[in-house]
Amino acid sequence: MRIFLFLISLIIVAGAAILAYLGFNETLPFVYYMISSTALSACLALFLGHFMYRTYANRKRAKEAERLNASLESEKRELAAQRNQLESRLTRCGTPLGATQDLDPDLTQKIAMTPPEA
Repeated sequence: MRIFLFLISLIIVAGAAILAYLGFNETLPFVYYMISSTALSACLALFLGHFMYRTYANRKRAKEAERLNASLESEKRELAAQRNQLESRLTRCGTPLGATQDLDPDLTQKIAMTPPEA
């Protein structure tokens, strides 16, 4: 969409240059020159406004993403600190971290494979 609007802007600028040339040579009446020049200027101003808004919105979105990323990183650090604290508490209690516990077979998932057909 940006490229399309940019190309339209270039066409409008070329049209304004042609109108200026025709107005300078007086082959185009002054009233028509003023009306068409004002219309082209209005179109260019609207395109400029669109690009300015998109630039503002993109910068705002980038700042918001950066702020969110920073908060997620700090939350990740806090969770890692809590995990380390809990692991150290477990090792002080004498329970090894890699100890297998007796799991209730009703709570665990069982995977049954069918034998291949002969």
